[in-house]
Amino acid sequence: MSCDIMPNSDNYLDWFSLGNELLDSGRLEAAIVCFDKALDGNASYHLAWYNRGIALEDLGQVSAALASYRQATKLKPDCYEAWYNQGNVLLQLDEIESAIAAFYQAIEFNPEDYLSWYALGNGLLRSGRLEKAIAAYDRAISLQAGCDSAWFNRGIVLAELKRYEEALASFDRALDINPQKLHAWNNRGVVLSDLRREREALACFERAIAIDPNYGEAWFNRGRSLRLLGRYTEAIACFDKVIELKADDDGAWVQKGLALQRLSRWEDALYCFDRSLAINPGSLSGWLYRGLCLNALSRYDQAIAAFDQAIQINPDDSDAWYSRGMTLFACQKYAEASANFDQACSLQPNLHDAWFYRGICLYELSEYENALGNFERAIAIQPKNHVGWYERGLTLRCLGRYEEALESFAKAVKYRSDVAKIWYYYGLTLVDLQRHEDAIGCFDVAIALEPDGALWYLRGNALASIGRLEGAVASFNRAIEIHPQRVEYLHRRADVLFDLGLHDDALADYERILELEPENYLVWVLHGVTLFELGKLTDALASIDQGLQLQPDYAAAWSEKGLVLRALAQFGEAIAAIDRAIQLNPQLETSWYNRGLVMFDLGEFTQAIAAYDQALEINPKNQTTWYNRGLALEKMGNHPEAIASYEKATEVDPDYWQAWCKYADLQSLAAAYTQALTGYSRFVELKPELHLSWLFQAITLRKLGQINAAFNSIERALSLNNNDVRVWYERGLILYAMQCFEDAILSYDEALKLNPNDDKIWFNRGLSCDRAHRTPEALIAYEKAIALNPNFDLAWYCQGLILSKSGKYTAAIPAYKQAIALNPNHASSLYGLSCCYAVLGDTNLALDLLQRAVQLNPQECSQWIKDNRDFDHLRSHPQFQQILNLDMNHNIKVN
Repeated sequence: MSCDIMPNSDNYLDWFSLGNELLDSGRLEAAIVCFDKALDGNASYHLAWYNRGIALEDLGQVSAALASYRQATKLKPDCYEAWYNQGNVLLQLDEIESAIAAFYQAIEFNPEDYLSWYALGNGLLRSGRLEKAIAAYDRAISLQAGCDSAWFNRGIVLAELKRYEEALASFDRALDINPQKLHAWNNRGVVLSDLRREREALACFERAIAIDPNYGEAWFNRGRSLRLLGRYTEAIACFDKVIELKADDDGAWVQKGLALQRLSRWEDALYCFDRSLAINPGSLSGWLYRGLCLNALSRYDQAIAAFDQAIQINPDDSDAWYSRGMTLFACQKYAEASANFDQACSLQPNLHDAWFYRGICLYELSEYENALGNFERAIAIQPKNHVGWYERGLTLRCLGRYEEALESFAKAVKYRSDVAKIWYYYGLTLVDLQRHEDAIGCFDVAIALEPDGALWYLRGNALASIGRLEGAVASFNRAIEIHPQRVEYLHRRADVLFDLGLHDDALADYERILELEPENYLVWVLHGVTLFELGKLTDALASIDQGLQLQPDYAAAWSEKGLVLRALAQFGEAIAAIDRAIQLNPQLETSWYNRGLVMFDLGEFTQAIAAYDQALEINPKNQTTWYNRGLALEKMGNHPEAIASYEKATEVDPDYWQAWCKYADLQSLAAAYTQALTGYSRFVELKPELHLSWLFQAITLRKLGQINAAFNSIERALSLNNNDVRVWYERGLILYAMQCFEDAILSYDEALKLNPNDDKIWFNRGLSCDRAHRTPEALIAYEKAIALNPNFDLAWYCQGLILSKSGKYTAAIPAYKQAIALNPNHASSLYGLSCCYAVLGDTNLALDLLQRAVQLNPQECSQWIKDNRDFDHLRSHPQFQQILNLDMNHNIKVN
């Protein structure tokens, strides 16, 4: 100290005053010397100790300053300023609790000092007692509303508590007081960024930079906001500025690397992460981001090494375990990846993505039940995340739990309806449940989102499954437009075209496939089958043989070859081919069925039935086999078993109208008309457009005596086809039964226009003419019937009857004789001839014939002769007395 400022005395107060002057002028070391001199004079002078502490604190000698402040408060415990300064020094020394105690002492002695409350708030903030810190700042502000630092620090505490809107209000008050408070602008921007209000945050950072262009923290935060806004090039420029200001800012290198990653500049990003780690090798985020960058570069081993470094720094970091798992997942090391995700989940049970990807790993390992549990944990964390519901649906589908899978896919599309693959699998699951109409709706949505060929293909399959074959072809067309060389699509379209009977179009598709895959033996066989349907038998055989050359053990091909050979009437070779198919695969149902067809053609019905039985043992639900078995049994005359086979066919397929028809035919032959009516009525239900169904029903109703119903049915048949002679003929029979003889004659006339050479039509026309009293026409009709069929005994009988009724007994006798010659046991013909001889006086012959008639039909003949006047002159004859009473009023039964 220079002597010109030495005090004039040794009075401690003079030294104290001089020390204060030196302190005010910033000459701190000299001030301390003066305070020490003052204390030499009066060691109990607390103000000297206090000011000495200020000088030492300003020199950065905080421990020595603390000792001076403590001595001051020891000498004068109510010196709140010393307690306040003591607290600030303790904060600098990180003795937080001691500092807080000092601030409380200052406040105790001066509760109105806002600086003490402010400082207490700082201490409480650093100790983590945030609510109490806010209360301290509030008290400081109540004492001094213009304390911008109190408002600022209050905002920091509120931001820590995530009370962001209140924090913003505090920063705004600080800035109202001091618009140049750059930290307030910076922190206000940080809060806005936390609120995802990046554009507003950006404006705050720019205000801070305008105040201090070298404020690195604001440049850093501005870069981060620009990165989050997707303005990566500008963000990189900001981080470059931070690095320019502070080259060893490892955080800036990390952030620059993240921005470069978003520009796919992976190598540059990796350089930044490496620079960050060179500055701070213990940076967890540096290693973590380095690993992610290496992962993106597919340098998986190096990525795993980086994550290992991160885990070594902090084994409890869930992100490091998760990221390591994702790298292993990318390497398809699912078991190892699963273990890493498991570790991440144990550290952070609410880490959605770790549960989710652990589920996918287990799914890939076919551990579906365990995978399901993981997806459900992920859903519990993020119940509206469509991906979790989607993966859950896939897993349930693999477990065969289709209804539950549907619920998952429904949830997935509820939360995200614009993802085609979800609708795709939603539709597939509906197909699994045979809900094809609903599946088509899903595929339609998927196609609208992403018109992929696979979706059109699946839509076509669903349409084909419900019999909408034309629509299926249209969908396959769209699939093939997108993928014109996709064999699977061409193949399926060909199959459906074949089912539609569009064999030429199907053939074209099979030929296109063979251009793409000439070694496809299956398509060669299908090509041959299609040629077979087109009647090109030789070509069909050549194609099937080509398939067999490529695959000699293809049993189905041998079976199809047998069918072609059958069509070529090469039955021996056909049987040999089919037997080869059976040898290769005894369980191939179609081979046994085809063998039955060939044996049927050969008339070997027993062997045909045996083959059909083998086919039915393999598949008892094939209605066609049951039907053809019935045909073979029918050919053998085994009608009961044939009926049983037809019944089986209708049980398997209640809409198999041919089987119903054959069943009814045989029941009708057995005179089981009620059962026959059941079959024909079902025939009508299934094929109301076929006139034969109505015709057969009408015939059966007539035979059951249900004449009015029969007439209604025959009218329906006639409305469908008026060119079938059988319809007009049956109509005539029904009208005859209704005693509408004139109308019956008209129907027979229509029938005769279509077939004038049918003896039965002429015969029945004669019956109707007789009943209509048109005797000459009746006689002509019988003569026509006899001319067409000289062995028609009933026609001869009716000719004799109508002649005898006309009194032409001599002319009637030859007719009756011819009828008897054709049918010696026809009682009516014998009776009619007896009547003629009785009238002509040949008693013995008349009585002999009458006796024979009565013996053949005693019940009816006894009624006929009872009142017949032709026998009046014979009633007393002994032989006549032996015969029962006779009656001429007999009826003719129409069949």
